[in-house]
Amino acid sequence: MMCERYLFRGKKRCSGAAYSYAVNFWNRRAPEPEPKPLTLDELRERDGMPVWVVEANEREEEGRWALVHVFMSRAKSLDATYSFHRHRADWLAYDRPPKEV
Repeated sequence: MMCERYLFRGKKRCSGAAYSYAVNFWNRRAPEPEPKPLTLDELRERDGMPVWVVEANEREEEGRWALVHVFMSRAKSLDATYSFHRHRADWLAYDRPPKEV
């Protein structure tokens, strides 16, 4: 089934059968697994990329985005700096936030 029209601002723009097929296909997609903490090697591979940082005393939902700077051995958010030397002891890095965020 082909839908020759597009969805525009949430309004249905194609035949009912094609629209229903697309909705059912989307709703049956596999759920993403929960993110796992990055290892120090994985963190170093993400130079210049954002990571989700959670401090040891926080829940995963309370984390924040930070940019990885391998040359300076740290991840930097707007309000904090996280040293690679304290990784896993004081903070954890994830590739994405948990689903609740």
